Amino acid sequence: MSTISSAAGTLQQLLRRSDGPEIARDAQQDLVARGRIVLDRAAASPAPLEALAQQALARQAASVGDV
Repeated sequence: MSTISSAAGTLQQLLRRSDGPEIARDAQQDLVARGRIVLDRAAASPAPLEALAQQALARQAASVGDV
């Protein structure tokens, strides 16, 4: 119960702040920037299953060339 009371008090303090909209806008911009970073990192490296499939194709092509 004390945790809920503490969270409610923190929320009331945030709502009383005059710079609330600015804080919300900054938080949104921060989340967008972090999302872009995550997407860029994910795009930079191939998915693990895709990498395994490429390796399997390369091995298959090499074994066909050996015959």
